[in-house]
Amino acid sequence: RKLLSAGQMVPDYETVRIAKDGRHINVAISYAAIKDHSGVVVGTSAILRDITPRIAAEKALRKNYELLDRIFATTHFCLVYLDRNFNFVRVNKAYADACGYPPEFFPGRNHFALYPGEKFEAIFRQVVATGKPFTIYGNPFEFPDHPEKGVTYWDWTLHPLRGEDGDVEGLLFALLDVTERKRAEGALRNYAARLRELSRRLREVEVSERRAISRELHDRIGQGLTTLGLMVGALDTRLSRESRNAVQTLLKDMQVLVQFTVAHVRDVMAELRPPVLDDYGLLAALRHHVTEFSRRTGIAVNVSGVEPYPRLLPVVETAMFRIIQEALNNIAKHAHAKNVEISLDPASGRVVLEIADDGVGFDTSNLPDSGKHWGMITMRERAEAVGITFRLESAPGAGTRIVLEAERAAS
Repeated sequence: RKLLSAGQMVPDYETVRIAKDGRHINVAISYAAIKDHSGVVVGTSAILRDITPRIAAEKALRKNYELLDRIFATTHFCLVYLDRNFNFVRVNKAYADACGYPPEFFPGRNHFALYPGEKFEAIFRQVVATGKPFTIYGNPFEFPDHPEKGVTYWDWTLHPLRGEDGDVEGLLFALLDVTERKRAEGALRNYAARLRELSRRLREVEVSERRAISRELHDRIGQGLTTLGLMVGALDTRLSRESRNAVQTLLKDMQVLVQFTVAHVRDVMAELRPPVLDDYGLLAALRHHVTEFSRRTGIAVNVSGVEPYPRLLPVVETAMFRIIQEALNNIAKHAHAKNVEISLDPASGRVVLEIADDGVGFDTSNLPDSGKHWGMITMRERAEAVGITFRLESAPGAGTRIVLEAERAAS
């Protein structure tokens, strides 16, 4: 009636829901006037189109927008939607709060006009050009408009958003404030450094005390026992024949006991602080030690290299010597080796001490939790406590190699 009375071809649209093949579909109806040759409206036409797929798509799109709204509103991540020219389209409240502005401040503004940075602008352009996401962890940042915040740290990711033609039409910029985590990591590193320094000082005190006790044993106990042995021998020569026959067995037992005690005192001194290490250095101490080791185990050990000059700090020398002792003990117990090579190289600004065997080896990536490998843990901890770099290389059937490195600056 409207079209007939108006006499015009003014389309009128409406959407109806009709039944078709037992299901309901959405139909858009478009009306138009029909005129005769004189221009008089004589009827109307109607065009019906099935728009069910479009309605479904619009419904899905609305759900997606609602989901996006909920994500933007509830996530603890800072979310930013930028167009391909890096203009803000939308930000969530978390991002706005972090920047110190209301959310409505951002749309239409350019990201790099607010937060300049050639390096990061180049990254943004790379993502637009390649369509590949990009992630950075722990990036330091200072808000230019809010210097009171100081340096903050962020994990952030850029995700390209593609249009129907497949081209990148925007970017989703997701950020997470990890400032507290970075500060905690820094505090943990500082604490670990203090522990290492304390451990180093304790090792120095231990070495100093061991050296002092060793000297006391040598100067007082050792010399006293040696004098006692000489006195027993002199007593034997001064006794009359009758007296000597009466106490000869006792005197011999006394001499044997004195000699046995002197030997044990020397062993204790060597355990506390090898005298050769003090007097002649690391290389000489290693050669002296492996001589006894080879005699006891039958394993051939070759020691080569040059004595560092100037010498390393006593605490470093002692740690290296003890680690080699422990390594040789492990070889004797577990390696089934026939030959061992030890080398000491003080060149290139670092002192490098290596020990390698031709034994059975083992898988370093799968060490069982057993006493068999406690020695490895002890060696590594002893090395790290005094600033020695510890490296272990081994494989089944390929032997084992341990490398110790200490800076010459510690000399």
